Amino acid sequence: MGKAKRLRKQRDKESSLYPAGARSFALKLARADIHLNDLQVEVSRWIDDALKTVVEEPDPEGSGYYAAWVTPPAPDYAAFSLLAGDCLQCLRSALDHLAFELAAAFTVPITNQIEQDSEFPIVGDLDELGLPGAGPRKWRDGAHLKVVGADPAAQTEIERLQPYQRGQSFEADPLWQLGILNNLDKHRTLHVIGVAKQGATMLGPGMRNVGAI
Repeated sequence: MGKAKRLRKQRDKESSLYPAGARSFALKLARADIHLNDLQVEVSRWIDDALKTVVEEPDPEGSGYYAAWVTPPAPDYAAFSLLAGDCLQCLRSALDHLAFELAAAFTVPITNQIEQDSEFPIVGDLDELGLPGAGPRKWRDGAHLKVVGADPAAQTEIERLQPYQRGQSFEADPLWQLGILNNLDKHRTLHVIGVAKQGATMLGPGMRNVGAI
């Protein structure tokens, strides 16, 4: 291999945003991280632009204090929403890819049925009437079939992670929230992105620095 080709290969390797030789679920996680970082960049850019609009004036009555105004630009709500949705999709897909790889590694050769049913289940604790306590039944009657091809130890761990294990608090479980948010983004609407003031800091008399979050 010539020197130029070696340098090009090394450059391409160094410029890759993804782990070399990573499994598909790891690549999905890496992609989710990229989307999240891109979202953080967009938010930081908007905050920086907003801070550039800060206008300060001293109190005309000579109190030593300053009044400040900020007129931030309109956020790019579409960009924020799409990046958030892409991140959620990659996170959810990573779980499904992991479930399939667990099945393919344990059941050799993998059957068509296991392949078609493969999915990372996310099970809550309410039945069809909204009554609590249905989680174990829902897992036993169908959800576990989505990972039936995996090693029994892996199936046990996946069940242990299910939101229904938290009883009536299952809706606070990150897996449940991921599933709900991802489904909303895929099938209904873009996520609502809002802007809210979390806090502001005004330094002492005679000091012009203004901090905002």
